[in-house]
Amino acid sequence: MIKTLKYSLILIFGFCLLNLRPSLAGAQDMSSESYQLQGGNFNITSESGTSSPARLIDQIGQTSAQIFSAKGILLQSGFLNKASGSSLNFTVNPVIVNFDPLTAGEAVYKDIFIVVENGDFPGYSVLLSQNQPLTSQTGEQIPDTVCDALKNKPCSVYKSNLWQEKLSYGLGYHVKSQNTPREFNKEYFFRPFSSLSKKELPVVFMQSVEKKIKNSAVVTLKLHLSPQQAISIYQNELIFTAIPGI
Repeated sequence: MIKTLKYSLILIFGFCLLNLRPSLAGAQDMSSESYQLQGGNFNITSESGTSSPARLIDQIGQTSAQIFSAKGILLQSGFLNKASGSSLNFTVNPVIVNFDPLTAGEAVYKDIFIVVENGDFPGYSVLLSQNQPLTSQTGEQIPDTVCDALKNKPCSVYKSNLWQEKLSYGLGYHVKSQNTPREFNKEYFFRPFSSLSKKELPVVFMQSVEKKIKNSAVVTLKLHLSPQQAISIYQNELIFTAIPGI
């Protein structure tokens, strides 16, 4: 008997930006017979005071990063924000993948297109996970692929493998780009998604350490259903997270 199933997959994507702030500190001059350490200026009240034989001057406002130097010594002070003014551009298309209808026993493929531009950030990483395996409203699930485990070629969330066996069912993905893991260089190699519901960590599938680059990737989804799969509407969410280098 031929069964048809509706299946939609909702994609969630976002950015993880690190908020770097200098902590509050005080500044003063420290010296000995051999050394003098000079600190920078910080936000304090503006006032000057004198007493014999000393004179104290307070400064208000924040000074920019600067360099202090002496014979044989060079000290750079201030908070350096290497990514100031930079932007990380990240696009995922389409945002909804809908397989409708599906025929049990026939594998179906869908592509998701990723583009990353990192500006002056020193590199980036893109991570991928799913909230759960494909699940119906009644709680039935389409399993994650184990690839051709029946022929001693199993795959995991961290390692892809060959998936061509007609009796191997489930959902998996393949990635094609300039900087994906080498194992994806083989056309029919797939992995299952890591699942947050199973407390599995998201997996990096795109990464670079270079500045001012634009990289693209194609994430190919493969869905292969068993004839015994219950007829229903199955859904899950794929989560893409882009992290800039620092």
